[in-house]
Amino acid sequence: MATTGIDLTGARAQVESLMMVDLCAVTRNVDHERDATFNESTGNFSGPGTDLVTIYGPDGVGIEDPPGPICSVKQQSDQEQAIAGGPLVVKTFKVSLPWRAPEILIGDVVTITTSQDSLLLGQLLHVHDVHWATFSVTRKLTCTRRVDARDLD
Repeated sequence: MATTGIDLTGARAQVESLMMVDLCAVTRNVDHERDATFNESTGNFSGPGTDLVTIYGPDGVGIEDPPGPICSVKQQSDQEQAIAGGPLVVKTFKVSLPWRAPEILIGDVVTITTSQDSLLLGQLLHVHDVHWATFSVTRKLTCTRRVDARDLD
């Protein structure tokens, strides 16, 4: 693999130490395409084949060294949609992981386990896009969370 000759190690370390103050876990449903059913209203898989594997998370899973499964989360937009069960709000988030994080795939789920924003705690964010760039210092993910609009009242 060819490299650009620019060492971004220091920049990556700075971004991690200054910007990534939340902790998260990323899980992957390893059987979802085989047997499970995707529920559009909840954004979750159900039924047979819902074997979850932690790809990045607590206890050093998926990372080589401390400080742990760090991330940063920023909400980007809300969009209301009408579905058969009632109104649904799709919230879009940008999640950044360290450059050294393992490969994250579309369909993986990010769970925020520790955050300075208590409203993020426990949120399940579904990965819809994984961004790549030559001079990136983080792994950037576009994630969504579906919320029944009636629960927001």
